[in-house]
Amino acid sequence: MLKVTFIQHSCVLVETDTTLLLFDYYGGLLPALPQEKRFYVLNSHSHSDHYSDEIFRLGEQTKVPVTKYILSSDIRSGFFNLEDKEKVMYVKPHLVYTTGDLRLETLDSTDQGVAFWCRVDSRNIYHAGDLNDWFWDGDEEDRRLQEKYREEMKRLHGRGADVACIPFDPRLKEQADLGVIGYMQQADADCIVPIHCWNKFDVIHTVKSEKKCAAFSDRIVSIYKNNQVVLELET
Repeated sequence: MLKVTFIQHSCVLVETDTTLLLFDYYGGLLPALPQEKRFYVLNSHSHSDHYSDEIFRLGEQTKVPVTKYILSSDIRSGFFNLEDKEKVMYVKPHLVYTTGDLRLETLDSTDQGVAFWCRVDSRNIYHAGDLNDWFWDGDEEDRRLQEKYREEMKRLHGRGADVACIPFDPRLKEQADLGVIGYMQQADADCIVPIHCWNKFDVIHTVKSEKKCAAFSDRIVSIYKNNQVVLELET
C-alpha cells in the first residue's frame, strides 16, 4: 500500500506496507498512525518551517514510538534525552545510509541541509526539502544556484519515484515551475506532491496550467488544505 498525507507547508507523511516516513515536521497535529509500523522522522534542515524540537514529542503525541530520527547535520538540538540521542542519525549530502529496512540517499540543497531519496518496501520517495531552482531575479547568485540545482538533478537521472515532494513556492511567481521542470527533465514520478506553498495553493493550479508542464501536469496533485490525503493506493 501507499498513502500520502500533506500535513502542512513541506511536511508530508508517507505510509507504506511496513513503514511511516514523516518529512519536515515542525509542529501541529498528525492523523492517527498505525502502531505496528516502523516510524522514521526525517528533517531536511534547521529552518523553522522544516524543523522543530517538537519532533521529540511525536511518540507521546501519536502513541507510536519513533524508530529513528534522521536529521540533516546542520540541525543541533539540546532538547532530547539520552534515549532519544541513541535514536538520532545525522546525515550529510551525497551519502547513502541504511537503517533497518530504509535505504536513504542524500542530495545537497541549494539553500540549506539535504534532500532525501528513500527506498522502502520497494517504493521510492523523494523529498526535496529546500533543494529547488531558486531563480528570483536572474542575478549571478541565482544563476550559480540554478546550475547547482541542475547538477543535483543529474544525480537522479533515469530514476523513477512513486512520490516526489517538490517546492512550488509562490514567491517565485512565474518561476515557481522551475523546480519541478528541472526534476522531471532528469527523473520521473508517478505522483508529484507540491510543498513549500505557504498555504497559497493557487500556485499549484498555475503550474499545472503551464504548457511547459503539460506532459506531467496530471501527476501533480491538487492540494486545497492541510492534513489532506493526496494519494491512497491499496497495492
